Amino acid sequence: MLMVIARRLMQALLTVAVVVTLVFLLFSVIPGSFVTSLVGEKRDIDPKVMARIEEQLHLNDPLHERFGRYVADLARGDLGTSFSTRRPVIDMLESRIVASFRLACAAILFAVAIGLPLGFIAASRPGSWVDMAAMMGAVSGLSVPGFWFGLLAMYFFSLQLGWLPTFGYGQGGLQHLILPALTLGIGPMALLARTTRAAVLEVRGADFIRTARSKGMSETRIVTRHLARNAFVLVLTTIGLQFGSMLGGSVVIESLFAWPGVGSLLIQSVSLRDIPAVQGCILVIVLFFLLINTLVDIAYMLIDPRIRYR
Repeated sequence: MLMVIARRLMQALLTVAVVVTLVFLLFSVIPGSFVTSLVGEKRDIDPKVMARIEEQLHLNDPLHERFGRYVADLARGDLGTSFSTRRPVIDMLESRIVASFRLACAAILFAVAIGLPLGFIAASRPGSWVDMAAMMGAVSGLSVPGFWFGLLAMYFFSLQLGWLPTFGYGQGGLQHLILPALTLGIGPMALLARTTRAAVLEVRGADFIRTARSKGMSETRIVTRHLARNAFVLVLTTIGLQFGSMLGGSVVIESLFAWPGVGSLLIQSVSLRDIPAVQGCILVIVLFFLLINTLVDIAYMLIDPRIRYR
């Protein structure tokens, strides 16, 4: 297992290096800069002041010098200083990561709590009205855009019923978390229900399940010892991929609910061309995705020791 973790860490380092290089080059070759974004906001800026700002931010330095300086700072754990706020990027991300992580955890808990039982119930009675209703709900959850579902939820639960706040983080209480978590988790919940149903149906038809039944093993024992364990490998893949992508996928949801997470900071930073902040946000999102996938790989081997990575 240690070898697997070591290989995953090496792959993660290579992935991070590629992503860091691509993001840096992309924002370096696209026309415009932080200074031109200020002009775009119709601010009356003297050309001499603009030139001085570009010099202070090293925007006119050769590309290889800026990239070398960025990589050297990154190796020391320094994500740079934001162009717009003049604060260290790592300080800006500190509170944002907590908010985004809370939102992602709540959304994946909702998806697992609803999607997993729904898929099992549908697979236990294939072709029945329960199966049809569950799959219709799953397809609806996948097809409805997240922002549209969020607007509907805000209208009913906040404006009509007055049960929950419309948007904002508040003091970090549960009431402010429910609507964004439901909106972010509705798509993964639907996908998880369909994946669970497909996995359970596939395992139910396997030879070892029929053998267990022929030996007189009880249905409860078959489900707990054989069916659930083998089906959960595929389900775990879906959970890991969905959870890992939630930090990056929550950009629209965080903006819709004014949630102060990494996604909303990324949108603000892109609009201002605040390159250090953009690079920091993307780096956090990539690291989170890689961490979750590494944990999922380890979980594979714990669930099924036959799985080995070469």
